[in-house]
Amino acid sequence: MYAIEIYLRATQKNSEVVPNDLDSIEFFLEEVVSQELAQFFQEVIVKKVVVKIVPFEYEPEEMQR
Repeated sequence: MYAIEIYLRATQKNSEVVPNDLDSIEFFLEEVVSQELAQFFQEVIVKKVVVKIVPFEYEPEEMQR
């Protein structure tokens, strides 16, 4: 079994993500990621998708290089 953590950040300050509809966004991402990973693995189970809207200037430690 593999565990994969994915951190994403928009390249611009504006985003198409609507902060008051995070459940729909999380469901969408779960479906897209599952379908893409299914091309490489026999079975894919996505347990948890969390979307957080943070200020653009904030850079989590995991994203620093």
